[in-house]
Amino acid sequence: MKNSLGIDATQVGFNLRYDWDDSLEHVGREGQFSQFTILFHSPQALRAMQLNPELGFGEGYMAGEIEVYGIDGQPADLRDVIRVYFGTSFTTRAKLRAWPSLGWWALKSWFNANTPSRARRQIPAHYDHPQELYSHMLDETGCYSCAYFARWGRESLAEAQRAKIDGACRKLDLQPDDDFLDVGCGRGALLFHAVEHYGVKGYGITLSPGQFEWVQREIVRRGLKDRCMIYLTDWRELRGLPSVFDKIASVGQFEHVGHWYGRKFCRAMYDRLADGGRFLLHTIVEHEPSPPSPFTMKYIFPGGEIPYDANVYRWLQRAGFYLRHDEYFGTYYHMTLSRWYDNFQCNWDKIRPHITGRDPEQFKRMWEFYLAGAQVSFEEDKLDLLQCLVTKGKPDRPIVGIF
Repeated sequence: MKNSLGIDATQVGFNLRYDWDDSLEHVGREGQFSQFTILFHSPQALRAMQLNPELGFGEGYMAGEIEVYGIDGQPADLRDVIRVYFGTSFTTRAKLRAWPSLGWWALKSWFNANTPSRARRQIPAHYDHPQELYSHMLDETGCYSCAYFARWGRESLAEAQRAKIDGACRKLDLQPDDDFLDVGCGRGALLFHAVEHYGVKGYGITLSPGQFEWVQREIVRRGLKDRCMIYLTDWRELRGLPSVFDKIASVGQFEHVGHWYGRKFCRAMYDRLADGGRFLLHTIVEHEPSPPSPFTMKYIFPGGEIPYDANVYRWLQRAGFYLRHDEYFGTYYHMTLSRWYDNFQCNWDKIRPHITGRDPEQFKRMWEFYLAGAQVSFEEDKLDLLQCLVTKGKPDRPIVGIF
């Protein structure tokens, strides 16, 4: 895997510099080129990283106790650091020492099921950061999920997001006057496109008050009050909505359902779908079960759980759905995350004034580590993106509109 400097990460090492005695240690095989230096300001930061490579590095970097520099003495690209750092024997040995704590995180995840009350607390913890963060990090569509780069990155992020949105609408075969439910509708990109371009009657649900208020304003601004509705509610509590829908989509929401409720969620979608209706599930997955990311769970997505793809297929089948089409496009997610990372860095001066109630620089470092780590995880196929189209019974129209 080559980094942004065009250097094979397996052929480089790095230096560890200790601020308290100004000593230097090289990590990697003898003669390997040192691409960057990790500077520790305290022995505690070094010890924390040795005990748990990801959480220790993330917390140290977030607190300013760990800094990274390139060979020219300038700040290094954090993505390059992560690519090399997590591929060395230093980190491999440290991971073995971290297994007890990773096991604790896994048990915590397993027993901390996303009940409706927990979900109401956990969802706003991520999505109710100042909306200016998302406005400047994302593109004008407001999509906070994987884009579809049909031209392999030659298009803009907004063009790739519109391709994803319209592709989802075509897969669902949206028809005028369909009742369409968008589960976890975010800032309403798919919902608005479906209403404005396909003539459906759209219903969106979210547990984020910030997203709810944003979509409410957009509905009024776009003049869609008679065709589009938003509800601040959980997928288990759909009171006031139609009893069944012709089409349902869940785009980037399933990661918040959790292992305890995966099968129940799929069954709930089946029960809410009309006979012959279509359900599109778009979710991050793992190909092999692994312990959850302690940094992500603690600081970014409390309660979030990445499903194992074999479980996703099993839950859909046991709910009664028929699989009509599936595809993986995790490659496009690392492209998407790369654009988000660059947007965040370029627009930080516009975002910073809106970060209140906490140290803005600490928030910046936390978000950098999250975005950089996520991008590298998709680059190295540790994470993937699965999109499944399923139906309740036999559809009355042929399956068309595949990307």
